[in-house]
Amino acid sequence: HSDLEKTLKFGLRTIELVQEKDAKGETFYFKLNGTPIFAKGANLIPLNFFQERVKPADLDAALDAATSANMNMLRVWGGGIYQPDDFYQRCDERGLLIWQDFMYACAMYPGDERFLENARLEAVEQVTRLRNHACLALWCGNNEINEAWHNWGWRMRFNPDQQDVIWKAYQDLFQKMLPKTVAENSNATPYLESSPRFSRYNSKSYTEGDSHDWCVWHDEKPFDHFEEKIPRFMSEYGFQSFPEWKTIESFTQDTDRALESKVMLAHQKHARGNGLIKKYAAQAFRLPKTFRDFAYISQLTQADGIRRAIEAQRRAMPYCMGSLYWQLNDVWQVASWSSIDNFGRWKALQYAAREAYANIMVSTTTTKDTLSIHVVNDNLTAIEGDIFVYAQDFKGRIFYMDGRHKFVDANSSQVVYTNQLKKLLQGQKPQDCLVAIIFRPKNGVDVQRTFYFVAPKDLNLERDVSVLKEITPVKDGFDVRIRSAGLLKNVLLSTDTEGSFDNNYFDILPNQDYHVFLKSAAKLVDVINSFSIRSLVDTY
Repeated sequence: HSDLEKTLKFGLRTIELVQEKDAKGETFYFKLNGTPIFAKGANLIPLNFFQERVKPADLDAALDAATSANMNMLRVWGGGIYQPDDFYQRCDERGLLIWQDFMYACAMYPGDERFLENARLEAVEQVTRLRNHACLALWCGNNEINEAWHNWGWRMRFNPDQQDVIWKAYQDLFQKMLPKTVAENSNATPYLESSPRFSRYNSKSYTEGDSHDWCVWHDEKPFDHFEEKIPRFMSEYGFQSFPEWKTIESFTQDTDRALESKVMLAHQKHARGNGLIKKYAAQAFRLPKTFRDFAYISQLTQADGIRRAIEAQRRAMPYCMGSLYWQLNDVWQVASWSSIDNFGRWKALQYAAREAYANIMVSTTTTKDTLSIHVVNDNLTAIEGDIFVYAQDFKGRIFYMDGRHKFVDANSSQVVYTNQLKKLLQGQKPQDCLVAIIFRPKNGVDVQRTFYFVAPKDLNLERDVSVLKEITPVKDGFDVRIRSAGLLKNVLLSTDTEGSFDNNYFDILPNQDYHVFLKSAAKLVDVINSFSIRSLVDTY
């Protein structure tokens, strides 16, 4: 009978969560179709407070933003919702894996018979509903409850007898009923009791299981922490920023546009949020005088910190095999940890994540007096190519160049070049110089990276640099060609018209052509009249 039939698309694949003892602790990685993969992605919260407002186009926009940023996994966080069927179907089609939390987060739950039976029925319904989706990589029992009970002081609110009752309820739900339900009703989908396995204050958090490392932000440790403490799988970590200025304008009047105004404080839900953003920003950037410039600097700070984390974690593969930052999206206009605001506008972090998650990623590290260049290759085949290194000043004068021909193994991280900083500088002042790096794979596309010898706040950036721009109508928008006579750091392109740039917050090196696509239905004259190019030096 037709009412007993259901037609669905089904993708054939195997997925395993590999947790095996090794010399340093225990592995934690996903094996897809027999191949270990590095999970690249973010945590997803609900797309709207009111689910009936979520349209198919909203699902497409969120998931397209993830895939265009080279993500291969999203974590559906346990403090939100089970997403609708259309969401998982779209993930199947895009090759996006889903870490699926059950909807339990940051609280202890009852253990009476009625509640457990209710929870069991919910689990059966959700597991059977989602089990045929190829995107489903993991069922996780809860978000942070194990960690909270043992490390957040919750137990101390109860006497020993009460503690026993509450913990037994936890065990009955997350250690017995849910894993049994998943095993009985799914196609061998892995189950994890709680995320993370250990608190960040436990040294095992960096040697086994997944980690929620909030030492940066909550504990106020510097961004260097991300490079010094690397877990087996980073399933949650983050840093706040303010959204794009257009978004701030949408909920403020002129008198509200100040960091500590009543309206802005209402849109900052972390008690120390604004102070933390300012503290971290001051470590790398000169603090600007205007709130508009501070919002821009906040995005650069967020992008810098999370990018450093992603790159360090990817360089550490196969020891570390996953990086899911908090968070991809927002549900309202707010200062938050998201890389995309609630209007779908990309913050600097989303652009930085796209580069940091690229299948071929180039990054740098320094130790004492040496620069090392790393290439991470996520492809399933080895690559060969040439690495080019150009030390130059901010006008484009090259005073040192070097190169190597290198092979990089499949699914690996390798150091492809080292050199002494002193040799690269050739007697020049470090605050006046940069190193332009190009990795040119054979039969591939150039991957570029820029290394600076000092923090952005110490760079001698020039004002009033001559800039040429051409805006040309093309299909669905405009091609913007930019050429500068000197370095432009962290360029922010904007226009009063509605539209989105396919690149932003990037560096423009001198005497090179840069092309950016502006997707927009606006008229050419309106784009030209309202187009602006700002960079870091404009905040001084």
